[in-house]
Amino acid sequence: MSMRKINFIYLQKFKMKKNLFILMALFLLPFIKISAQCAQTVNIYTFTYGGHTYEVVKELKSWTDAKLCAQERGGYLVAIDSASEKNYIMGQLMLSTAANINPNYYPVTDGGGASYIWTGGSDAITEGVWYWQGSPLMSPFYTGQGTAGNGGGAAVGGAYTNWGCNIYCEPDNFFWQNDQDALGLAMGSWPYGYAGQWNDIDMNNTLYYIIEKNSTTPTPCATPTLLTAFNINTTTAKIRWTSNAVNFSVKYKSSSSTSWTTVTSSNDTLSLSGLIKNTAYNYQVKAICSTIPSDTSTWSAISSFTTLNDVGIQDVNNKALIIYPNPSTDYIKIEGITDINSIVTIQNIEGKILLEEMFADIKNDRIDIKDFAKGVYFVKVFSAETQYFLKFIKY
Repeated sequence: MSMRKINFIYLQKFKMKKNLFILMALFLLPFIKISAQCAQTVNIYTFTYGGHTYEVVKELKSWTDAKLCAQERGGYLVAIDSASEKNYIMGQLMLSTAANINPNYYPVTDGGGASYIWTGGSDAITEGVWYWQGSPLMSPFYTGQGTAGNGGGAAVGGAYTNWGCNIYCEPDNFFWQNDQDALGLAMGSWPYGYAGQWNDIDMNNTLYYIIEKNSTTPTPCATPTLLTAFNINTTTAKIRWTSNAVNFSVKYKSSSSTSWTTVTSSNDTLSLSGLIKNTAYNYQVKAICSTIPSDTSTWSAISSFTTLNDVGIQDVNNKALIIYPNPSTDYIKIEGITDINSIVTIQNIEGKILLEEMFADIKNDRIDIKDFAKGVYFVKVFSAETQYFLKFIKY
């Protein structure tokens, strides 16, 4: 047989094997893709909240594998940065009609015997420095260990935290016996906490986990409402508003000025100082809903208040209110105001504030003074557009 014929036969066999290999690869491709999926759809419960999509994956994975699966699915392990978010998630996890998870589905030995759900919290990068790993909130939210660990743990920059704390406080790194680097959301109680609180546990535990995804059409950042000024004096005042956001921008100015002073706040109450007596002021509040610069609300409508002319007790609105019984021993009531959501402060003759509380229906509420010492007390009542100043005697 000639060499030319041998080469021809060899070439034909090679082509046949090559074609067979291609056909087999095409046949197996769908199955390879399916087996490579990190989570099966049948094991995923999905819900939305605050413009984000959440996937509860009911498959056991270590924290590291859960994090990788979250990334593969276009998200990250959940970053819980507010009490309202935590409460909504727990409602979905605990309701039998929602995620349908047995609260005792997987007891964790180094977690006090409770079951947990993986979140994105971890101090694996630097021991004692906790981040929401892989999320847009990739900055420290907590540093240090609890009192059972190195002591002195604290939230960073007012960040929301919800560590278990009963006798000892989490995170504790398990009395230095284990390297507990991942944050588990408790489904039930353990010696140092209860369902919904956080515990640092070994990231090699295999647990269910929650994936969070940023929605392509996020819920608009809502404008704060119910702006109220109270504790108004000659040069100081407090303002309060209602919002689900955790950070705010506040601006204020005298009514005659064209220039605003702008400050930030991480609370829904702000103290203003350096004001001018007997002067009308305007103020507005804007919500900051995330670290994304554009994720802010519009400014609220302008609200106003007027500082006092002189220090002293006076009825700013010349409306007579009655405190009774006066003198009193155990309680007082205020009659003559029908406004709802009134803020009442009581201070002694030295100016020390002994009570500051909001009353939804002041005309029907008793104010407890039985623990007050005998003497003269001054009462300030603030509502949406009015303020009153009174006094009573405790004997």
